[in-house]
Amino acid sequence: MYGLDRLGILAADNGGIYRIYLLAVNGLALVLTLWLLCRAIPAMQSPDSRLQQVMRPIGWIAAALLTVALGANVVGNTSLAETLTSGVIDSGYMALLLYAGIAACVGLFQALLGQPELANRHFVRHQETALQSGFTRLLMLGAAIGWLLYSMDRFRVLRPLYGVGSTVMEFGIDVGEFSLNIGHLLVFLLSSWLAFWAARTVRRLLRAELPNHAGLPRGVGNSIASLSYYGVLMLGLLVALSAAGFKVSQLTLIFGALGVGIGFGLQNVVNNFVSGLVLMFERPIQPGDLIDATGTSGTVREIGLRATTIRTSDGADVVVPNGLLLNGNLTNWTLFDKSRRIEIPIAVAHGSDPSTVLSALAAVLRDTPGVAEQPAPVVVLTGYGDNALNFTISAWTHDIGSWVRLRSEVLARVLVALQQAGVSLPHKQVEVNLHTVQDEQTRFPLS
Repeated sequence: MYGLDRLGILAADNGGIYRIYLLAVNGLALVLTLWLLCRAIPAMQSPDSRLQQVMRPIGWIAAALLTVALGANVVGNTSLAETLTSGVIDSGYMALLLYAGIAACVGLFQALLGQPELANRHFVRHQETALQSGFTRLLMLGAAIGWLLYSMDRFRVLRPLYGVGSTVMEFGIDVGEFSLNIGHLLVFLLSSWLAFWAARTVRRLLRAELPNHAGLPRGVGNSIASLSYYGVLMLGLLVALSAAGFKVSQLTLIFGALGVGIGFGLQNVVNNFVSGLVLMFERPIQPGDLIDATGTSGTVREIGLRATTIRTSDGADVVVPNGLLLNGNLTNWTLFDKSRRIEIPIAVAHGSDPSTVLSALAAVLRDTPGVAEQPAPVVVLTGYGDNALNFTISAWTHDIGSWVRLRSEVLARVLVALQQAGVSLPHKQVEVNLHTVQDEQTRFPLS
């Protein structure tokens, strides 16, 4: 159809012949469009039905325009018929080219991700589907915008719409040297969205790759990723303000106003921000550490510039401001290693042989998997109670994540070992002494 439409130029000098030729091309294009709508599009084997959902309304619009062009040609309006027919055919041809280009680019991108240099990357292995989907959506968005602009140009409505849009975009307000219009606002919003998208992408990439880098200490990758996120975000917002037409003097005024606001009402925010920087550079805690802070115990999930997220054993995510972490008491169970001491009090009945109990408890610690050999476990007699002899077991484990399970296993083994050794557990005993009561008259003589 595109070739037939171009051949019409040869007959453009002869009005009658050109009109008949245009009528034939118009009718053929209308028949082909209706055939596509009724047969070809429903029969498409596409894994994504959204393509059919987009093609159907566009196809019916094209059929309506071709019908209008056919009627305009019949009544003698050749110019309108030529514009509508050429616009529909050229737009359809461009859509086919863009579709083929997108398919080729997606195939090349998949082949690129399949290369060993990229396929072995941690980020690519875990985000391959998301990368392909995002790349495809980005291409489709760009192609849709380009196709829409091209189609409007072919229908000769781009320039009028551009003129109207320019007038609307220039509408704004002026306050002294400060000027803001709708165009600047839209540019700022779009640039800010791109800045947030770029910052999130950089952070995800660095968090996926840097922790696996053998030359970096633990926690450095997360700090670099977080600082890079805020750095890219800050740079992007400055670029957005500049693209929106703000001058350096205006930015200075804005930052000055922010400084006054910080001085009056945002002290806690600034304190948390600075505390976040300290946490990232000094690294007293790192993602994955088990900590006790401000009455909260759990595993550090994320360290931000304003707050730190802690996952408790109950499954709750507690957001703790960074200022509280630095100013309060902070216990990090895994700062240098994952070792933890387990201390268990044991009580046995009076009359038990202490040496037998000590030997049985020591054997339990020696035979229980998970109990560390160094530091060596210790069993001591700590004192005498009212109803029992009190012992204390002190042992270490190098896997802090399993200390609760290990403590339970040690207690179960201790009970079995004491029973096998003939040692009884204490029972609460109350001793009652009875004295003989004298005769009432003897105790209370009559006067």
